[in-house]
Amino acid sequence: MPESAVYVIEKMAHGFRRAGRAAGAGFYDYDTGGAPTLWSGLSVFARGRHEPLTDETIVQRLMLVQSLAAVRALATGSASAAEIDQTAREGWGYPAALVGPVAQVEQAGLDAFRQACLLLAERYGERFKP
Repeated sequence: MPESAVYVIEKMAHGFRRAGRAAGAGFYDYDTGGAPTLWSGLSVFARGRHEPLTDETIVQRLMLVQSLAAVRALATGSASAAEIDQTAREGWGYPAALVGPVAQVEQAGLDAFRQACLLLAERYGERFKP
């Protein structure tokens, strides 16, 4: 786990006494009558200038990181593309209409997928590096 993530978790739990949902306070505020909302104190962790995240960017990040993990698993030879896609759909609810994370890479084309990952790696960090 990156040092920065450990810092945030320790600061949340020990500095702000926000130990998570079970403790009634974590990254979200839990109002008894409504849906959870992001805790306003999270702004203390913001560093530098950040471009606002659009819904499209969030979806792209979530989908590409899953496809990247699927391609890495495929490269190990531990499972076939069909097995990975099926596990994604049945295991964590990958959208069935999209078939699976490996199928998305095949549909986009390996070069386009690689370029999208490199762009995200440049903007958001190493976890997106192909």
